[in-house]
Amino acid sequence: NSHKAELSKPMLVMTTQCFPPRRGGIEHLMHALAESLAESGLLVQVLADASRDAQSVAFDRRQPFFTRRFGGPKPWRRWRKAYTLARLLADPQCRGVIADSWKSLECLRLNKMAGQPPIICLAHGTEVPSSPVQNAKTQRITAAYAKATFVVANSHATAQRLTPWLADPAQLRVIHPGLVAPAAVSPARRQEVELALANRTPRLISVGRLEARKGVDTVLRILPRLIAQFPTLMYSIIGDGSQRAALAASVAANALTHHVQLISDASDATRNAYLAASDLFVLPGRSLGDDVEGFGIAFIEAAWFGLPAVAGIAGGAAEAVIDNKTGLTCRGDDDEAVYTAIVRLLNDAAWRQRLGVAAQARAQEFLWSHVLARYLPLFAPPR
Repeated sequence: NSHKAELSKPMLVMTTQCFPPRRGGIEHLMHALAESLAESGLLVQVLADASRDAQSVAFDRRQPFFTRRFGGPKPWRRWRKAYTLARLLADPQCRGVIADSWKSLECLRLNKMAGQPPIICLAHGTEVPSSPVQNAKTQRITAAYAKATFVVANSHATAQRLTPWLADPAQLRVIHPGLVAPAAVSPARRQEVELALANRTPRLISVGRLEARKGVDTVLRILPRLIAQFPTLMYSIIGDGSQRAALAASVAANALTHHVQLISDASDATRNAYLAASDLFVLPGRSLGDDVEGFGIAFIEAAWFGLPAVAGIAGGAAEAVIDNKTGLTCRGDDDEAVYTAIVRLLNDAAWRQRLGVAAQARAQEFLWSHVLARYLPLFAPPR
């Protein structure tokens, strides 16, 4: 009976190339959204890429939604997933679809009919070139977006970038990513981190994928100047990515090993403990061609722990960090601007604390319980 009751719920389908247990920003977003929708009372079905292995099977069993995974060669996988999605769209219980990007809608064949459930396509900022040049990929992108009822951008900066790709600007909506409330740091874990940072202050921290556009290399370049002013400074870098080896080499070459921690353990427990023990979050991102920060939920996660931030003005980061209110924004491609912003905050502890309090209060607005309220009306039937 409970199974029948579950199947009688309104159904929402999510189709995604990026999903846990794989780690990543989009993976985290899609999982949090699926979980929040399921907790709101919907029957959520996730169609995800990747073969079913022991880790994914164990993960799927713990979720409050159903997951179907599609493995095999890319063309075969995409066709099977699109075919399954089309069948679920025709189900009378289906209230709508959420796709993680235009790529997850590309193979979907639609026979638009009256009463068809809405299709929501998410946009993150890096999946489309900064300006459309007429070629085969342009046609693929515009055709995929044309299948969506709404295209949801993660920031106004991303929305501006998307506009030339949409036949109908009325499709566009802006909804910032949601935040899963970080777990409280255990006293034992906090003590462990405090021991690792003993007698080190001020404490800077960066968290995220170690990619060139994040600006961690900029912080390392200006670090000797910062250390000259703050001799006991410690900079903790948490994450992994394509730039990790280069960053480690820079730390060694510039004799910064006493002032820099490169932490590959990116677990929530480690991240939260270091954020709770730090003074300032720094991620002065910059644009590198078409590669740009769409929003930057890492700034909001840091804000949850009362940390103001120094952010680059490129992309949507200036929407995650409000200049002079929850931190400072600056040109991430200008070392002097980054240095000045960090020094201003480190030299004024009272102001830094006020910005941190404001950042922490604003982080509450990003909880999924609030953000979901902006998604649900998109699935309401038209009047």
